[in-house]
Amino acid sequence: MIECKNEEYANALNIFDSVIGKISTDDTDFRNLIYHYKGRAQTGLENYDDAYLTFSKILHINSKEPLGYEGRG
Repeated sequence: MIECKNEEYANALNIFDSVIGKISTDDTDFRNLIYHYKGRAQTGLENYDDAYLTFSKILHINSKEPLGYEGRG
């Protein structure tokens, strides 16, 4: 979904922000997936500090989740 042009990354970020607030905090797998794609969109926009913080949210939810480490790397 976010493997696209730079102008579409910003649209993807808006979608991710609207979705994350609607996901139950108990649904950690889906929250991690949304944070992963949000971090990738931020990376695509070269917002590396924001992307790092987003990927860190994954690790805050589950410190053993490889998506967080992959994204931060």
